[in-house]
Amino acid sequence: MSLTAIKIDRNGSVTAETRPEEEWMDEDTVWAETDYRGHPDHAIYYDDEAMEDPGMVRAVVAGIEVPLPVWIVGVEGENTCPPTVSIETVQDDLSLPA
Repeated sequence: MSLTAIKIDRNGSVTAETRPEEEWMDEDTVWAETDYRGHPDHAIYYDDEAMEDPGMVRAVVAGIEVPLPVWIVGVEGENTCPPTVSIETVQDDLSLPA
């Protein structure tokens, strides 16, 4: 089943991607989840082992520091769903390192 997620790449670009959830949320990645402040029905997913990645880039999304890339999805109970926040909202909430 395909899922739309908003992705923030290491270069800071913000795009919507629709593809099977298992393609972007693969079993080889140790996933971490954090709340998307101000959007209680959304979550931010990122690679929990990103600190070991020599190409790690950090950003702040709605006041929360995370390693890029990240995926933002909607949350309904225990299930993920397409986000209802816009790409423009995510861009406004994004601060990249100088």
